[in-house]
Amino acid sequence: MTVPWPGEPKDWPLKLETSPVLPGEAKRRRTGAIARAILLSAFFGLLFFCFYMVSQIQPLFHVGFSDRWLALSVVPACLAAAIGAAFVFARFSFGYLVGFYLFVMMVGYFWLNAFSVLHYDHRQALVASAVSIVSFLLPALSIRGDIPRPNWRPGR
Repeated sequence: MTVPWPGEPKDWPLKLETSPVLPGEAKRRRTGAIARAILLSAFFGLLFFCFYMVSQIQPLFHVGFSDRWLALSVVPACLAAAIGAAFVFARFSFGYLVGFYLFVMMVGYFWLNAFSVLHYDHRQALVASAVSIVSFLLPALSIRGDIPRPNWRPGR
């Protein structure tokens, strides 16, 4: 049994009201997820194509992409698809916006890491960057702005 504090309503703890699910809600959510997946796929396809074109036009960026290294492009594409799937199912929030910006920056780094001609441990850098973006996105995409509020007013 809970003892109410002074000034609390008698029916405390309150039962929060939940909104009923509308008949077309499940179909709308499914269609929205499919649309987001298509948009993300098109965005990352265009992004990787732009990275390829920049590496062909500007050799001073130390990106050694050639057609015989085409198999190396699978690693950044698979990382982008695996981590980017979280954006398909997450609800839009401030964390979504900041997370997407940082994720696109990290996808660019995944690409540069795969084709960089500079000498450093590429595998360790790739693992560290993938772990860091995942550890940032987990809380950023799961934070919700909607806080349930009780259905009573103080002083009544």
